[in-house]
Order: sequence, then structure tokens, then C-alpha cells
Amino acid sequence: MAHASPGASGTASPDTQAAAHEPSGEATQTQTTLLAPAPRVTGPQGLSPAEAARRLKLFGRNSLEDLPRQPPGQLLLGALKHTLALLLLAAAALYTAMGDVTEGFFLIGCAGLYVLLAVIRQIQRDRIRVALHRLAEPAVRVRRDGRPIRLPAGDLVPGDVIAFAEGERMPADGVLLSSDPVTVDESMNGTTSIRTEKYPAGVAASQTLASDAWTPEAVAQTWIFPGRVPSTVLLRGALNLRGRGFVQIAATGVAALGRGGPTRTLLDDSPSPLQLAAGQIARRLALVGICFCVLVTVVTGLFQDDWYLGGLAGIALALALAPQELPLQLDLLLAHAARRLSRVKVLARRGTVVETIGATTVLCVGKTGLLTEGRITLTALREAGGTLVLAPGVPVPTRGHALLRLALYATPPAPTDALDRAILAVTDTALPPPDARLVEAYPRRRDLNAYVQHWRAPGGGDLFAAKGAPEAIARLCHLEGHAYTAMERDAAEFAAHGLHVLAVAYRQVAKDVPTPKGTLFTFAGLIAFSDPVRSDVPQAMGEARRAGVKVLLVTGDHPATAREVARQSGIDTTAGVLTGAEIARLTPESLITRVREVRVFARIQPEQKLAIVTALRNDGEVVAVTGDNEGDVPALAAAQIGIAVSRRAPDAVRQVAGLVLLDDRFASLVAGIRSGRRVFNNLRRSLVFIATVRGAMAGLAFVPLLMGVPPLLYPVHVVLVGLLAGPLTVLVFRSEPGNRHAMSRPPRAASEALFGSAEITSSLLQGLVLLAVLLALYVGAVRLDHPGLEARTCAFLALLMTLPVLAFASSAEPGARLFGRQRGGFWAVTALVVVIVALVLLLPQAAILFRLGPITPVQMALALILALVAGGWGGLLRRFGQP
Repeated sequence: MAHASPGASGTASPDTQAAAHEPSGEATQTQTTLLAPAPRVTGPQGLSPAEAARRLKLFGRNSLEDLPRQPPGQLLLGALKHTLALLLLAAAALYTAMGDVTEGFFLIGCAGLYVLLAVIRQIQRDRIRVALHRLAEPAVRVRRDGRPIRLPAGDLVPGDVIAFAEGERMPADGVLLSSDPVTVDESMNGTTSIRTEKYPAGVAASQTLASDAWTPEAVAQTWIFPGRVPSTVLLRGALNLRGRGFVQIAATGVAALGRGGPTRTLLDDSPSPLQLAAGQIARRLALVGICFCVLVTVVTGLFQDDWYLGGLAGIALALALAPQELPLQLDLLLAHAARRLSRVKVLARRGTVVETIGATTVLCVGKTGLLTEGRITLTALREAGGTLVLAPGVPVPTRGHALLRLALYATPPAPTDALDRAILAVTDTALPPPDARLVEAYPRRRDLNAYVQHWRAPGGGDLFAAKGAPEAIARLCHLEGHAYTAMERDAAEFAAHGLHVLAVAYRQVAKDVPTPKGTLFTFAGLIAFSDPVRSDVPQAMGEARRAGVKVLLVTGDHPATAREVARQSGIDTTAGVLTGAEIARLTPESLITRVREVRVFARIQPEQKLAIVTALRNDGEVVAVTGDNEGDVPALAAAQIGIAVSRRAPDAVRQVAGLVLLDDRFASLVAGIRSGRRVFNNLRRSLVFIATVRGAMAGLAFVPLLMGVPPLLYPVHVVLVGLLAGPLTVLVFRSEPGNRHAMSRPPRAASEALFGSAEITSSLLQGLVLLAVLLALYVGAVRLDHPGLEARTCAFLALLMTLPVLAFASSAEPGARLFGRQRGGFWAVTALVVVIVALVLLLPQAAILFRLGPITPVQMALALILALVAGGWGGLLRRFGQP
């Protein structure tokens, strides 16, 4: 086999890195000093589940601090400062001053009820945030009774043993038990040194931390370092830059000295642009309402010489125009929307993503664990003797042991990669016990996609074992001519069946034998892994296609593997595969042209993934990108929506991502887009409902004064309608299933406003119709010489009954079932409206309070019919397919 390649000259590789660490001597290919036996990797046993549960109860959750919550007193004070509460208190003072003590106390009670509802809604929001923060906790790999399991970082206890790999942050304080030397960044904990070397502490520390005597008091007494932190200790928040191994947790929660790390808040609670806009609108309307309040009071007092009536009318108008509950209701609706996304296993880290996920036009996704099952198994071996197919549950034939041993020598002792674990799963039963010492490991680099480990035999002699992408191993071996062609053909044959292919090579050096410079690796063979496409992916891919969402497969795999997996998944492969090397040669303008057609990208490096995202954004797309390693961070940050694949993503990825995929399934991602479209649609309709009701009430409070008839609405009426409209907004619109045709339409434009011109027109039109119908009923009754109390009763009851009708018509899709399971909140508020109407009609005290009088059954029926017409006409138009 030839071992020379001019094309590889000048390329840095692990053989040049390792040369300085080698003893003198070179072995022949026939020497087998280190090819048998193979290293066996074992880890600490860890705690038993029962002991871990006991310690969790004893030490508490591994959390630096509880989520920030406002104390009840502060919540009450904040609610009292709202314009609505102040207007209610002003109206109560005015009523009381004029001798209407009953109405004054009623308004004071309403102010108290408003404040109570505001506090309850804030508490609801906080509870939802707590639940979402629990979901946001990253998973850590823990050993319990010798078995590796995944747990939320918040469930760690002192004595737990975790695997610590590159790109991960320490979730608590701990001691490094066994590993290569680990390089960490401790700057998060205030250390000036960015790179710090850490070394294993050994078995003694493991026995101490696992003992029953390790109590909170023991932690308080022993886990204090008067000077520099020992080189065996890793504090919470330390970022692993290089190396991997096992760490035993020593201190969790507030007892930990480290102040950073992944158990800090991962959700971004800063207000979204929509929430900021809602608060600004509410403040402006409150100012406008106060101005109108003063204007109406002055005009009525001067021209009608009735300052009391003018004051009441002015306050009623201000209350109608001041939707101070809008920001809180919107905040609560967004919180419920985030919880609904979490039910489809998509965690929203910030409110902005809840608003924009439904506008996604392009999904850039990886392969392993997202499109595929992530159930990786070593399937076949290829060496000089031919191909050996490995059957599940069947022992590996002896002729495959040599290649397996070399693959194992190139596998980290504490593997986190699924391919490495698949190698261990086979070699655990195929190979003899270990008899070699790991000297050093050389991780993959951007310029060389291969992993190399240096082993030393007990009697001397060294072995460098490498595995990685076939083209990378070919460079290490300097393959050329027929040897390179044969290797490339074999790799392409495996890849064409959707298998992931790695090549294996080695360098063997005997004891006390001089090693000439430029010693090459020897190519040993190929190993292939299977990872079936998930059964639900083709259906989800079809749904994304019907929704107008383009799906791009962006992977580091072999082009043939990427093409086959894309074909099985339902991704269009007619435009071929674009590789990272080809992207590197394209100009930005040419790349924009190519990404419009190509759907499969292979052998992609992080900078090329960023280039793809940038090209898509420059082409006007709304891009969502998945990522599971630190190299994906730039692409995630550049996309409108970064998505961390949670079970594999390190803390750095989760922090920059807007969404966290909790179950790593592509179908969940599509369900998240579906839910995002539903959320946007329901938020938009809820705002239209609020604007319609508030606008109609403002007109009913102001227009009768211009017409010279007695006021229709007083502050007590406006307050009651507002108290009913708030729960309707939250209960009805949050539970609507949304437009059933939402995933059959193209995505909305990213620049499309939530409350744009179409929504303003709709709310104005519905509000004007509602205002016209109720004014006609009221003014007509007054003109027909009906008593004022009777006319007001008809119009006010019609307004109350309009609320549930308008809420249903605004929220429900054409053909929606009136008695569906999701209508529980709607019927609860409807029942409350019916009870209030009955109380107003039957209780004399209620009639006096609201300045109402008795009406006939015919008038009651007329009010109900007009309520159905005024509130339901918009729904009927949609039912028949009109705008």
C-alpha cells in the first residue's frame, strides 16, 4: 500500500504534534505489541438512586437562587399605581363626596378586585415561568449504580459522578476524579486566568465525597479555599475548553463557591417588542383618557351646569379608553403560549421567539438525533479482507477484532459522542481486558476532522490510533492512486446506504527504535454506523412543505450519506449536494443563488454553516437553525431563530438559542411552528377583541353627551364590563386551537405587524357596528319616551351579553364546535355574565347601584337578539368565507 501524497504536503496533522512526545523507535506493520489487548474504559460507580434521593432532600435542589419574584406587598403597590386603579379610586371619591356612598364603596371594591386580579395574574405568570425554567435546565450525564443516566442539573447532589466533556460548563462545584488533563475557562467566577489546567484527584476523593458523612455542615466546614483553588477542583461555571473525564460533585446550590454555570436562569425574561409596544399603547391611551376626562368634565360643567354629571362622564370615558390591563393580559397570554409550546417539546427562551416562530420560511437542520433516531449502532467493518456486516446481538467474528481494537484505541475514555459509545457497545463484548496506558489525546480540529490518541504498552512501545472522516485519515496516511480510489469507493458505497463512515489508521513505534521524521499513519480500514430515519419525519416534512417552509439538511457527513438521509426524510435532492469545500470557493452573491435551489449541504464546517445562514437572510428568508455544539454558536446567533438541540447542546449553545428542542425530534420542531402560528393568530384576535370592546365603550360613554341624551354608561358600568372582558381575553383566546388551515398557507411576512392596518380596520368596523346597534337601542328607547332607567337597562344588558358572543365570534374558526373541550373558559365567563344579568334584573340593590330599572320580557328578548347580531356578525361573515 502506497504512503505518499504530494497534495498533503504542508498540512498540519497529529503526527507532527505527537512527534515531540514519542520515544525513539519505529515498529514494523507486523509488530503486534499493542494491537492486543485493547483498552477497556470504566468509570466510577456513583451513588445509588436511594442515596441520591436522600441527599436531594437533605441538600435541596442545585440552584443558585430562586427565580426572582416580587413580594406580595410590592405586587399590590405596583397594581395600585396603575392608572385604572387610580381612576377607580377617584370615581369612588367623587361618588362619596356627592352622597352616593353605595356606589363609592362599590368602586372601591372594584379597585380592590382589580388589584387582586392583577396580583393573581402575576402569580400565574410566575408559576408558568418556574415551570419553564425547570424545563430549561440542561441535562447532565450522571452515573448512578454504575449506569449512565441523564438528569436535570438541578437534581445533582454532592457525591454524584458526572461526565465532563469539551464545551460544557460545570453545573456545580466538584473534584476531577479521572481524565486527561483538562483545560478550563474560569473567568465567569472572577478569575483573571482564562485558561487553567486541572488534574485528576484520584480515588481517595471519590470515597470521601460518596460517604454518608458528607452533610451540609461538612460542606460548610471543608469546601472553603483560603487561597488559590486547588488544581483538582472545578467550580460551578468553569467552561471545559479541552479534555474530558469524570467529576465528582462536592457542593451544590448556594453552598457552591462558583457563581456561574448552566443552572443559572436560561430563560430571557426581558420584555419582547410586542410587550413594550403594548405598555406604550396603554400609557398613551391612559393619557388620552385623562385628557378627555378633563375635557368632558369641563364642557359638561360649563354648558350644562352639571359638574357632578360631567365628572362621572369624564371618568367613565377615561376608564373606557385606558386599557391598563392590556400589558398584563398580553404578558399572561405570552406566558401561556410559551407553556403551550413546551407541551410540544419546544421551550421558548424569550418572548420574541414566541411571536416570530410562525413566520419561519427556512429550517436548517442537522441529521443525527433530529431526522434520525439517534440510535447509532456499529453496522459494518471494511478492511483488506473484505466487508464484515455486524448483526445485532451476534458476537463479532474474530477477523474483525484487529480493526475494532484500533477503533477503540482512538476512542476517548469517557465518550460523549454517540459514535464513540457505539464502538464501546460492540467492543465491550468482543475484546479482552485492557493492558495499555493512555498518554495523550489530540482532539479534532477544524483543519483535520480526526481524533488521535497516544497509548503506551507496559513493556514500552507506543501506538498512535486515529479515526475520523475518510478524507482526513487519507491525509494522515498520504494515500494516493489506487489505494485512495479504493478507500473513497468503499466509503461512498457505505454512505449511499445512509451509513455514517469513519476511517481508522495507526502509527506504531517500538521501544528504543529511532523514528525518522515524517513517519506516516497506516490505513487500517473503514467502520460504518447505522442510524435509521425517524418514522415520523416524512409526515412532518410533508407538513412543513405544505406550510411553505423549506427544510435544508446541513451536516458534516459524507455527501452520499447526506443525500440518502435527505431522500428518506422527504427533503428535495434534485438540486444535488453542496459541500463545504464548494461553498468556500463561492462568492456571497453566488452562494445566495445556490441556496435558493440546493436543499442538502454536506461536509460543512462552522464558518460555512454561518455563510449559509447569512446568504439565506440576505435573500429575505426568516431562518431557523438547529445546533448541538459550540461550533454552531455563530450560525445560531446569526439566524432569526436559533434552536438548541437540548440533549446534546452545551450550555453556550443553549444560552445563544431562542428555542430549546426538548426531545430532539424534527416532528416537534414542526409542531412548534404550527403552535407558533396559532399563538400569533390568537394574540392578534385577542387584541382586536380588546380594541373593539374598549372603542365601543368609549363611544357609548361620550356620544350620548353630544346627542343631548342622559349618559348611558357611568363608571360602575365601565368597570364591570372591563372586569368581565379581561378574563374573557385570557381564558378564551389562549385555549383556541387556531386556524386549522394555518399549515396549509405560506408563512406570513416577518415585517407583518401583530396589530396592523387590517386589524385596526377590523376592530374599528366591529366597534362601530357594536356602538351603532347599542346607541340605536338606547337612543331609540329614550326618543320613544321610555323611562331613562329602562332604556339604559336594555342597552347595558345588551352590552353585557355581547361580550361572550363577540369573544366566540372573534376567536373561533368557521365551523368550530360551540361545546368543544377547549370552550371551558368561555362557558365559565358566559355563566358569570348570565348570573350578573340575573342579579341586575332580580335584586333591587343591584338595580339601584347600576341605575337600572325593570324591563319586559320582550325588551329582554330584543336586547339578546341585538347582542347576537352586534357581536356575531363578524363570525358569520368568516363562516361564509368573506373577510
